[in-house]
Amino acid sequence: MKRASVWPIFDPAALTLDQALELLAYPKVLGHHPATGAQVTLQDGPHGPYVRCGDAIRSVPGHGDERYAKLRTTGLEEALAWLAAPRPTGILRELGKDPSGADVVVKDGRYGPYVTDGKLNATIPRGRDPLQIELDDALALLAKKAARPARRSRPPRRAGP
Repeated sequence: MKRASVWPIFDPAALTLDQALELLAYPKVLGHHPATGAQVTLQDGPHGPYVRCGDAIRSVPGHGDERYAKLRTTGLEEALAWLAAPRPTGILRELGKDPSGADVVVKDGRYGPYVTDGKLNATIPRGRDPLQIELDDALALLAKKAARPARRSRPPRRAGP
């Protein structure tokens, strides 16, 4: 028995048979890589849709529902272009330099967007668009983070008997 997660672009309560069959069609083989001969597939994983060719994996570009809509229309040429592109660095935007001369950037991290000067990281509050953050806002977030007292570390555990 095959199972598939319902994509966010579908309403689970109003899912049709055609939509369910479309979901079950993944992983979808698009063809073979012209240079290596490896199979190129589109897949839906726990972190969203991606394209795979051998050991190379790239997320489908875009945000939110847009990524799932691209899954439905992507062809071999587009998937090969995504695979050929370098892995993203996580930098969303470069804001400039702080007074000490360090580069201040907005990055997309595991736990959401944040600003960093290379030494200190400050989380961007929920509800704020990380692409709309300006250098002054970022410096204020970093100053607020620097002013917070450091967490106390736990004492090391003693060895058991």
